[in-house]
Amino acid sequence: IADIGLTSGGQLPVTTLSASRTVNGPATGTVTFDGLFTVSTGSFVGGAGEVVYTGGLTVSGGSYNGGSGSNDLNGALTLSGASTTFTATSGVMTASGAWTHTTDGTFTHNSGTVTLDGAAATIDVNTTETFNNLTINATTVFAQFF
Repeated sequence: IADIGLTSGGQLPVTTLSASRTVNGPATGTVTFDGLFTVSTGSFVGGAGEVVYTGGLTVSGGSYNGGSGSNDLNGALTLSGASTTFTATSGVMTASGAWTHTTDGTFTHNSGTVTLDGAAATIDVNTTETFNNLTINATTVFAQFF
C-alpha cells in the first residue's frame, strides 16, 4: 500500500508515519488523531476537510501539507529535521500548545491563518518564520527567537 486515505468521521490513536507512504486527509468532514501524530518519513497531505490533533503534531522528517481545510492542534507543534517541509493549510490552523521550530526544516505559510489560542501561547523559533496572518488569542504570550 503506497497511499492511505482518511475519510470523514475517522479517529486514530497515537500515530507515527515512519514509512515512505502518503497519508491523505479527508476531502470533507473531520478526522481526529486522538494522540500525538508524528511524521518522521513519508508525507501527510491534508484535504478540504478538517483534521484535529488532540495530542499535538510533530514533523521531524518527510513532509506535511495542511491542505485547504482547517487544522486544529490541541497540543504542541514541533517542526525539526534537516529535510523536513511543513506547509500550513491555506485555511485556518489553530494551535493551543507551544509552537516550536528548530533550525532545521522549512515552514511555508501557504497564505493561511495561524491562530494561537491556548491559555499561554509559546512561540519558540530558532530560524526565520514568516506567517501570512498570525492571531494570538491567549492570556499569556512567550516568544523566543534566536
